[in-house]
Amino acid sequence: MEMLDSNGLMKSIVPIFKDKYKSDKSSLEQYVWVKDGSVDVFGKESNLKHTAALKKIDWQSTLREFLDMVNSRGLELTMVGANDIEKNIKGYKPYDDDEEREARHGTKTGLDEDMDRNLSIPDSEAKKILYEYYKSLFDNKIVIPFRLKPVVDTKNGVKTHATYYFSVPSENHYFNIRNKDHKVVSGNAWTELMKVMRWMDTFLALLSGLEDAHRTATDIEGPATEEEKKMIKSVNDNLKIIREVIFNNADDVKQQSEEIDEESELDKLHDDAERAYLKYGEAQKQFEIIRKQENAAEKEARTSSSKRSKSALKAAKSALRASLAAVRATKSVYDVKYKKYSKLAQEIAEEDERERAADEFAQGLKGRGLRGAGVAPLEGVVRRGRTYNLNEIQGLATPSAYVYRQLGSKYIRIPDLDAKTLVIVQPNRRKCGPKCQISDSLQGMIRTLVYKQHIDQPTYDKLSVDDKKMFKEILAITHLQYNFHDKLTDPLETLRAEYDKLKGEIELGNDNPSIIKQLKSLTVDMYSNRLIDDKEFKQIISRLL
Repeated sequence: MEMLDSNGLMKSIVPIFKDKYKSDKSSLEQYVWVKDGSVDVFGKESNLKHTAALKKIDWQSTLREFLDMVNSRGLELTMVGANDIEKNIKGYKPYDDDEEREARHGTKTGLDEDMDRNLSIPDSEAKKILYEYYKSLFDNKIVIPFRLKPVVDTKNGVKTHATYYFSVPSENHYFNIRNKDHKVVSGNAWTELMKVMRWMDTFLALLSGLEDAHRTATDIEGPATEEEKKMIKSVNDNLKIIREVIFNNADDVKQQSEEIDEESELDKLHDDAERAYLKYGEAQKQFEIIRKQENAAEKEARTSSSKRSKSALKAAKSALRASLAAVRATKSVYDVKYKKYSKLAQEIAEEDERERAADEFAQGLKGRGLRGAGVAPLEGVVRRGRTYNLNEIQGLATPSAYVYRQLGSKYIRIPDLDAKTLVIVQPNRRKCGPKCQISDSLQGMIRTLVYKQHIDQPTYDKLSVDDKKMFKEILAITHLQYNFHDKLTDPLETLRAEYDKLKGEIELGNDNPSIIKQLKSLTVDMYSNRLIDDKEFKQIISRLL
């Protein structure tokens, strides 16, 4: 520090900002300095820390500028403190079959160097699946059944590209994208395309296209021509390739470059699988809605031969195919996530079992000196310090097992349920879902579900709208909404139907007092659930009063 001061270096180390902050002139009013063992940025006039500026600095350029300044003044820097320790590098001893082994594509080290860090996780995985798909088509010399157009971000939203398409893959060029003149997209055009490319949507478009091609192939009747046979074979080969690629990527667990916390990694995989499952559930819900719309459009087309009904039916079928493709895509993603989660959970359980067995083996017989020959520890019980766990000796469960009871993929706290309070937790006891007071009838429904794994339909029908919504939410959180043969009716749909029926009775002139009383209650429920707006609510209430 004194040497720097004496040579006029005090406050002269000006920070160099990163490219995107080059226009910020505040660096001229700051300096970089070592104080209290840490490198910080200070204001030249105030001598106060500017912590926010640390993220803007290009440290490599700043250090280079500092070293150039030191050399220009004829100074030498001396290392202070402990020297770096040189590690001995052991020689690599090859195994017999090393020459026959091939590295997985794109992985040069333990890091994910083949993954684009600018992409989200689903986009990065979708890009890798598409790459492996086109590579497999090239390796197996399989014909592409249709031209897939990339899905991109535009000023008007997400759309398929108007002119670009994926052509036949070639060697070392599996993403063979061409323009309307059938020329390969390269250079700046390729760079700009990669910036706006939506890989997950493109992957879904591929699944949808293969679904359409498969439907076309299955609709062929009678003896097929040679061209039709080739087309059917091409579609089947493509479907086989995409299935293999998806499931191969499920097994592709990359080696990490550093040790990770297995429990936190297991929680992360659990959360990823849960999010994928929720997306799969939403896609199924959307598919059911669109299928109802398609059935309604088909009935209308049978009764009416107008162009409007036919075009509506065609649009509904197209939407149904897209929705089905989305269901299959989200299910594939969920299968991948769940497979990784279950594999790691099994590995952790096996490792714990091996450690427990090793501990038991290492304990053996413990001597007692002159007092005796020895005493064998209790079998199957791990001694912690100088005490044993009574639950383990008696073969009982831990206290937590009596407090919580499994409900689908989650656990519910029984003492809180007895107190009419809903508390749902993850397997690691982290709370999830709403924590709230519940009614007696809803408490009975949850008890039946927890202890008997059964839904009492008559009791459910008697619940209030809010209790029905809460029960449906519990099924969604615990992933039990698809575990039963008969689906529960949506309380909001039932509320809407009852409201429309009573409203129609009033409009027809039926002013029965019981109908008016029921409609008042339903109107309040509709308004509280945001199914009607302020205007309609005021009109109905003023009319009933």
